[in-house]
Amino acid sequence: MLNFILGGIVGFTVTIWYVVFDLDYSFDTNITVNIVIASATLIATAIHYSSVKKQDRERVWEINKEALLELSQALSDIILETEKQLEYEWSCGSMNGPDIAPSSNHDAYKNFDEKVLYMLNVHKPLLPNNLVNAIGALQILDSKINRLVNEEELEHKKAYEEMLTSYSYLRDELNKFIRKIAGI
Repeated sequence: MLNFILGGIVGFTVTIWYVVFDLDYSFDTNITVNIVIASATLIATAIHYSSVKKQDRERVWEINKEALLELSQALSDIILETEKQLEYEWSCGSMNGPDIAPSSNHDAYKNFDEKVLYMLNVHKPLLPNNLVNAIGALQILDSKINRLVNEEELEHKKAYEEMLTSYSYLRDELNKFIRKIAGI
């Protein structure tokens, strides 16, 4: 509505200025008509292009909506689980011993892995490169940390901290993509 009002005001102003200048300089009306037609064509093309881009974004959102929101939920669950594990590791290092029980929701990791594989196998062509790269980097880091922890070269606290950082980065990238594609 604001664009319509603004367009009306600009159109009225340009018309008044044209009439004022035409009375003073006697413009050739054929050239003026051609300029107006060319300008209207450019504006119509810009509106059509904008509309097509918006429709593309809406189709991508409708196709990816369920999978993206499920991945976001799984990522939130795994971040919460990792934070609990990290808190447990820190409490184990205190003099009094652990104050809390270790978190036991290992289904969160399995669910997250399933969602990531689904996104990469099915929706990868519709995802931006930075999100695909963040997921790939997370998978590589996860494999590396698992190997280092299993070989006793890396302590659990450090592993959880690195994974938490990587999960947070992926969540930021995912949230940016969701906001952009949902039009928010």
